[in-house]
Formats: sequence, structure tokens, C-alpha cells
Amino acid sequence: MKTCCLLYAAAGAVLLGGCLPKPVSTLVDQTSFTLREKEPADEMFRSIDELSREEAVRIALKNNPNYLEAGQSITAARMRLYQALGGYSPVISAATAVGDQLYDSSGAPELESGNAFYSYTMVQASFLIFDGLAREFQVEAERHSLAGEEALQENARRLLTQAVSNAFDDILLAAAQRKIADSDFEFQSKMLEDTRLREKAGTANRSDVLNFAGRRNRAAARQVTASYQHEVGRYVLAVLLGYPDGTLPEGLKFTQEKPDEAAPLPVGAALDAALANRPDLKNFREQLRVSEYQLYSRYSAFSPRISAFANYSYSSNSTRNSGNNPNGFANFYVEGNSFNYGAMAELTIFNGLIRYNRLRESRAQLAIMQYKGAEAWLRIVADVRNAHANVQHNRELAALNRENRDIMREQRDLVAKSYLAGEAEITRLNEAQNNFVAAEEEYVQSLVNLSKARAQLAAAVGGVHSIQ
Repeated sequence: MKTCCLLYAAAGAVLLGGCLPKPVSTLVDQTSFTLREKEPADEMFRSIDELSREEAVRIALKNNPNYLEAGQSITAARMRLYQALGGYSPVISAATAVGDQLYDSSGAPELESGNAFYSYTMVQASFLIFDGLAREFQVEAERHSLAGEEALQENARRLLTQAVSNAFDDILLAAAQRKIADSDFEFQSKMLEDTRLREKAGTANRSDVLNFAGRRNRAAARQVTASYQHEVGRYVLAVLLGYPDGTLPEGLKFTQEKPDEAAPLPVGAALDAALANRPDLKNFREQLRVSEYQLYSRYSAFSPRISAFANYSYSSNSTRNSGNNPNGFANFYVEGNSFNYGAMAELTIFNGLIRYNRLRESRAQLAIMQYKGAEAWLRIVADVRNAHANVQHNRELAALNRENRDIMREQRDLVAKSYLAGEAEITRLNEAQNNFVAAEEEYVQSLVNLSKARAQLAAAVGGVHSIQ
């Protein structure tokens, strides 16, 4: 008996377990970071030593949970479409019943005691012939809803690509800032050593030595800050790539890119491309079609519904009677079959204006979607104009800052040479070095801003983004 119960329990577990799909990710169930089970995403950097922007986007599109969720939304929408198409299918059902009826007539001797066993089996089919085109409108609504979900997935791709590109730029910026801080630290260290030698020779005072020592420490502080920003950028990019470790592997290099200061497309061409390709605007258009078909389906409620049906049934009854009544019925067995078919039409004549008010509600919902679509259209135009102006602005700044950096470097070198020759004050050298460091930082910042502006423009236009 115990073995039988265990077998039943095992069979039940197998059946119930088969009802649940295999989880696509087990991270949500992990309660420990250090002891968690490894997932395939943990191996994404096993064979990667240097990460490029395009490779980062590719990895994100393969592993980012938010983007993968959008793909599942498409599957769900497709299943809703299949459900709507199922409305054209006949409905076939079957039912069966067995029973035993026991009755005792000891309290009424004139009645017989008996035992009746019965069975009943039925198969029926129905088919909806006409419902005022409600099924057709529902199918079209679900078809456009599916197209809307596909547009939303493309929109998630657009936004994810921009986010990955921006995170990649932040890492490159932090690396450039660390390089500037290293250069400043090296310059201040060199000047400190030279000034110490001059102090020993009696040609420099102690305050000059302390000046360069303090400025070297400030450069070291900037090194620490840049390293922190680089580390944080790695955390942000790791999350976007769907990397469970939460940070990118140590030693991973990031591909340095040549500055792209080319002019963007004319703003008119960018606007045309955005209004034709932006997936979020496509989704609004599809949702507008959904609202239209939902409005059409409200009219179907005023139409008659015509359906056909067929029914087959089989029944049997076996009765055994016993008792004191000499005129009682004998034992008997009865069975029978029946088949019927026909058609039915039904029409709702009045239901308290429910259909009419639902129709008005759908008209209002359609107007709401039209207003939302108009708002999205205007927002996209503003996005493209802002992004286009941002690219132009940062192109000009990058060119000016590159020229200014070269000027400040030459000036700093000349002032340093004059200071070592005793022809310039230390304050002048400090100022020249500050100007040079600031010019370098402004230049790399403008390059990163230009790269982000191009990513912004690519996202605003709606195309798949690939920079440089």
C-alpha cells in the first residue's frame, strides 16, 4: 500500500511539474550572491579580452532582462491573436455521468424498495455562423496589438542601445580623466624633484617645494576620483549587459575610438526618418488601429447572433425493485439514443442602453489614443531637433577645445621652461598648468558629449545605433 501511494505521488509530481515551463532565469530565487548557482550569462566574457561598443550592444541584446521581457510580450500577444482566430472554430464538448440510486420503502409498505443504476453520455457541437463581424474585428485588433508589441520590442532595443553606448562613453571618459590626472601627477612630480634640487642649490625656497608637493597630491586625488568613476561605469555597463556578477571582469580592455566630428544628416532628413521609423510612434499607430477595431466591435452588439448546433446523447437505466406490494414493478433495463440539430438566432432588443454607452466609451478611447499619438509625434519632432542641435553644438565645442588644448599645452611648456630658468613666477606656472589640465578635460568631455549626442540623435531617429 505504501509503495502504491508513493507511485501515485510521484506520478502527480511529474504531471504537475510538466505544467510549468523551464525557468529562463533563476536569479530571482537566489538568496546568496557568493553561493548562487552560475548561469550561462556568467560565461559571457570567458573569451573576450577587449570590449568594443558594438560588441557591448550585441551582448546586451542577448542578455538584458528588460529587452528579453519585451520578446516574451510578443509571444503573449501572438497567443492572444491565436485565441481570437479560435473563434472561427466549432465548439465540441462531451459529458458523461454514471450513478446509483438506492431507496428504501420500509416506512411505506405499499411502495417498493429498489436499486437504480444509470449512465448518461452526450456529445454536442455548436458553430457561430454570424455575430455582426465581432470576431473579424477582434482578430484585426489582436493583429495590430501584436504589431504594437513588436514595435515596443524595437523601441526597447533602441533605448537599450543608447543606454549601453552612453555607459561605454562614461567608461572611456573616466579612463581619459585618469590619463589626464596621471599626466598632471607626472608633471607635478617632475617639478617637485627639480625644485628640491634647486632648493638644495639655494636657488628655490621651501614654499615652492610645498607648492608642487600639494599640487601633486591634488593630482593624486583626481586619480582616485577618476578610478572610482571608471569602476562605477563598469558596474552600470555590467547591469545593462545582464552580467550577473554586477561588474565587468578585471583586466577587460575597452576599445578606444577615433573622434567622429563629421556633420550629421540635415535636420529635415532626420525628421523624416524619425517619423517613418521611430518604433514608439509605430506602436501608437498600431494602438490607434486597435482602438478603431474595438470601436467597430461595439457596433456588433446591435447585430443578431446566428449559430448552428447538434447534439447526440445515449442513456441507460437498470432498476431492481423488491417489496411487499404484489402489484410492484419488476426489474427492468432501459437504454436510448437521441440526436438533434438546428439553428438559433438571438437579438438583444434592449438592455438599459449598455451597448450604446459602451459605444460612446470606445469613441472616447479612440479620441484619447489620437491625442496621445499627436503628443508622441510632437515629442519626437522635439527629440530630433534637440539631438541634432546637440550634435552641432558639441561638434563646434570639440573643435574649439581641441585647438585650445594645443594652445594651453604649448603655453604650459613655455612657462615651465621660463620658471626653471628663473624668468617666471611659480604662480604663473600654476596657472598655466591649471589651464592646460582644464583644457584637456574640456576636450575629452566634449568628445564624449559629442559621442552621446550622436547616440541621442540615432535613438531620436529610431534606427539601430552604431557609433563610430
